[in-house]
Amino acid sequence: MFFPKYDSSAASLLSAFTFCSTFIFRPLGAYVFGRIGEKLGRKSTVIMTTTLMALSCIIIANAPTYEQVGYFAALITICCAIQGMASVGEIVVAELYLTEITKPPIQYPVVSFIAVASVIVITAALVIVSLVTTQGFNWRLAVWIGAIIAVVSGYARAHLRETPDFVDASARLLRKYEKANIDKKELKNDEIFNQKPNKKTTIYFFIMSCCLAHMFLLYLYYLW
Repeated sequence: MFFPKYDSSAASLLSAFTFCSTFIFRPLGAYVFGRIGEKLGRKSTVIMTTTLMALSCIIIANAPTYEQVGYFAALITICCAIQGMASVGEIVVAELYLTEITKPPIQYPVVSFIAVASVIVITAALVIVSLVTTQGFNWRLAVWIGAIIAVVSGYARAHLRETPDFVDASARLLRKYEKANIDKKELKNDEIFNQKPNKKTTIYFFIMSCCLAHMFLLYLYYLW
């Protein structure tokens, strides 16, 4: 639909890349929104990711086909990449937000519900795919539903309060510096803050993180 039909092999490869782009750009999204979350706060980051998800869903739901606009239809690939970046940022920051805003023992079920909700959403997506392929359900309508949910979520999250841990962290840190008679500028030059991350550890952690995507694909294509 979004790629040339005269070359079925190219269309299949481009479709596969569109799907994979959701996972390819996740590490970048984790880095970008992780930095934003530390600089601007958890609330601002969650609002950003929700807005990106809503906008990309709206664009995908209204995306013209290849026959209508030619290669410009490949814009859907960019939208999928944006969704991949935003989704991982949203999940991680949401978990961090709930961790900082709640206290034990309610903290544990509240934070873990995010993982449970992710599985529920995947199951719902499989049901929708089944309806699209077997019952002729309009897939654009399903994307529109997702966009509406994202817009409502964005509005609700705009009225959240920032976590006390983030708001008070800087002030508490400065008070500790003053109490211990530590110069903040000298502390930044300390060796411990200038150590570079171990490359092997970074690579191993990245490979371990990739296993989740592999498990997802096996679950999606072979077990269903």
